Amino acid sequence: MILLLISCSKPVVVPPKSTLETSPATETETVVPPQKPFVLPRGHASNPVWSKDGRKIAFEINDYAEKIDLFVAEWSDDKLQNHRHLTASVSSSTFSESDGIAYNPVWHPSGSVVFESRNQNTYNRLLWDSLDPRPPRGLIKVSVLQQNISHTSLSPDGESVLFVSDTTGNGDIYRWILREQKLESIILSEEPELFPQESVSGSIAYTRKIDGGEDIFVHNGKESVVWAAGNGDQTRPVWAGETLLFFSNERDHAEWDLLAATAPQEITTIATHVRLPIRSKPAISHDSQWVVYGLEGPEQSTQIWLTKLDGSQTLEITTDHTACGEPSIVERDGKILLAYTALPNAGSSWRKLYWTDITESIRKP
Repeated sequence: MILLLISCSKPVVVPPKSTLETSPATETETVVPPQKPFVLPRGHASNPVWSKDGRKIAFEINDYAEKIDLFVAEWSDDKLQNHRHLTASVSSSTFSESDGIAYNPVWHPSGSVVFESRNQNTYNRLLWDSLDPRPPRGLIKVSVLQQNISHTSLSPDGESVLFVSDTTGNGDIYRWILREQKLESIILSEEPELFPQESVSGSIAYTRKIDGGEDIFVHNGKESVVWAAGNGDQTRPVWAGETLLFFSNERDHAEWDLLAATAPQEITTIATHVRLPIRSKPAISHDSQWVVYGLEGPEQSTQIWLTKLDGSQTLEITTDHTACGEPSIVERDGKILLAYTALPNAGSSWRKLYWTDITESIRKP
C-alpha cells in the first residue's frame, strides 16, 4: 500500500462566515491553513490519534467488508511518512497466527500503541505494539481474563489500562496494572458499562446503559454518581482537567450535541449538530483549553471547529473538503497540528486523512 503526501497552499485569512450560534462574548474567526492528505487506495480513513509527543499518528482504514486496518505514520520534516501497518497477526497463547481486524489505538507515553484486535472466530482482545521489529504481543492472556475486551483507555500516568469486559455481567469495568501485570475489577453491575476514562485526580467517568439510553456516571473510588442523564444517549466522556466533555442526542435523537459538565447535572452546551465521530471521544487540546469538532449541515461541513471551554473564542478552520470530522490535535516542538478525516469532494467514495499546522491560527492575538 502506497501513501502519497500532497502539499497545499499557505494559510489564508478569510472573512468570518460561521453559522455556529455563539454568545456575545465569543469571538469567531475563519482561517484556511494548508491541508495535506494521505491518499489511500480503498477504504474510509477514520479515527486518527496523535501520539503524546506528536511524532506519530495512528489511524484506521475501513473498507466496510469486515476488514479494518490500523496504520501508524511518522511526522518528520514537516511531512507524514514511513507508514507502518499494525496487524493482529501474532503467535502466542492468546492469538492464533492469522489476520484479523485492528482498531481503537491508544498511545502510551513510551511511544508504544495499545489497540484492540480480533481474529476470525476469536474474542476481542488487547495488543501492545512497541513499534520496533518485534511483532505485537497480547497484553492480557485468556487464562487471566476470558471473553471480549473493549472501550480501552489509559490512566493519565500511563501505568494502567482501563477497559470493559463481558467476562462478568453484560460489560463491566476493569483495570490492568502494567508493571505488576495485575487485574483489578473497578465497577461490576447488572447493566452494561462503556467508555471508562480516568481523570488526573483519579475519578473514573463511564457510561451505563439504562432503559434503552446511556447515562454518564463518575466513580470516585467509593461510589458512582450520575453526572449526565436524560432521554437518549449521553456518551463517550473525556476529561479536560476536571471538566467532562461528551456527546448527547437528548435534544433530538437524530442529531448530536457536544456538552460539558463541571459537576453532577451542571451541564452547558458547547455546540449543536455535531458530526459524531465513528469511534473517538471529543478531541481536547494538550492544555485542556480547546475542544475540537466537526459539524453537520452543508454550510458547516467544510470546516473543523475549535472552541475554548470557557466559551470566550471559537475558531473555524476552513478546508477544501466536505464532511469534515474526527479531529485529533497535538502540540510538538511549538507547533500545533490538527488531523481530521473528510471526503475530498461531495462525490467521493472514501474518506481521506488530512493534517494541517494551525499554530498561527490558534495563537493569533
